[in-house]
Amino acid sequence: MDSEQIRKFVRNWYLALETKKQGGKADLGVKDDAIQQAQGLIAEIEQNPDLGEMASNPLLLTMIATVHRYRSALPRSQVELYREICQVLLEKRQRAKGIPDVLSADQKQSILQPLALALTQQNSLKFTAADVHSLLASKLATLPNNPYTPETFLVQLRNVDALIAKDDENSFEFAHRSFQEYLAATEIRDAQQESILIDVFQDPKALQWWRNTIALYAPQADVSNLLTAALQHPTLPNLEVAITCWQLGRAAPQVKQTLLDELAKPLVVLEVPLRAVAQQKLLTYFKLAYLLRVGDWRAADYETYQVMKLAGDRDRKGYLMPDDMLVFPCADLHIIDQLWLKYSQGVFGFSVQKQIYAECGATLDGSIPSEKVWYDFCDRVGWRMNGSYTNYDQLVADPKKNSPTGEFPMRVFGFVWGEWSWRDWSSLASRLVNCSR
Repeated sequence: MDSEQIRKFVRNWYLALETKKQGGKADLGVKDDAIQQAQGLIAEIEQNPDLGEMASNPLLLTMIATVHRYRSALPRSQVELYREICQVLLEKRQRAKGIPDVLSADQKQSILQPLALALTQQNSLKFTAADVHSLLASKLATLPNNPYTPETFLVQLRNVDALIAKDDENSFEFAHRSFQEYLAATEIRDAQQESILIDVFQDPKALQWWRNTIALYAPQADVSNLLTAALQHPTLPNLEVAITCWQLGRAAPQVKQTLLDELAKPLVVLEVPLRAVAQQKLLTYFKLAYLLRVGDWRAADYETYQVMKLAGDRDRKGYLMPDDMLVFPCADLHIIDQLWLKYSQGVFGFSVQKQIYAECGATLDGSIPSEKVWYDFCDRVGWRMNGSYTNYDQLVADPKKNSPTGEFPMRVFGFVWGEWSWRDWSSLASRLVNCSR
């Protein structure tokens, strides 16, 4: 569901519940109560990107709303939210429906956790009852007075929408991948099998598969060993996962400091005053600096736009306007420019582009240039070729292989060339002049 569908669902959901609570009457008081509760939940969803992603799934949104109604607010952490949802799905929801069950939510979860971990280790999301019969049978046998076979256990959970869904007539899956990841992470904690996660830092493909599970494990454990494993192979994916662990989990102070020192390494090319500012915003600038250091120019171009939105999108609309460029923070502009300059050996950077722009006859006062000036500029920096704008994948993107001077950064000005891009660039060029005074 999109944002508007989520809002509509939450409003209607709360109105239906409050109306039922009042015996079917939907007077102004009932509607007002429903609106207030709905607005509280909508605000929490829209202020939390991770929660918003979960809420796009109708089942998860229903569970999020149910937890919100029980507690009048959502748990602060994602792990706490999953814990609450599991309790709702595995016990409270059945009890509310009048469906009896001899197993508690904790007992059911004790069966599902090993299942989730086994599936994750097999790089699988779907399974048949036959695939997991042995695993489930051994776990069910440990529960007193258990009435289920592996097959009836899965069917019962599926029939009451309790974490297990039917993919087709013969196979099952968790109702949402994130449930499998949460349960696998919790099983790793309970069974003290952190070595499974440590090993994945040596395999980029495995890390991509496990990274959400690691993110759900981190708040539940001390992550010092995971940070150490990432630092032994300090690739960008490993360090990004390490940052997530550092933000969400507990770790020894010396290990945290070692991580921070590693993240700061790509910033050493900055001049001292700017380096100090960039280190204060280490998590903002680390990835851009890393990508530039390894010469991944297109990825760095994309990351530049992300960093610029974070620094310059004042009203959080999700994109930059020419007016944003005119007041873009000078320190951030200089950091971005200097990183590009230093790592490209002076071939790329906003200040390089500004000089070419001036040489083409631009006034650098924020006014829209003439068509000739703009075309001459685009020709010089490689954004036009033979009278037509260049496709992004046609850019050379390598200062060591004849990239035109000033070819990057480029993405911040968009792909559809025209007056809008002219205004973006003219506004930024004017800001560069003002920031250098």
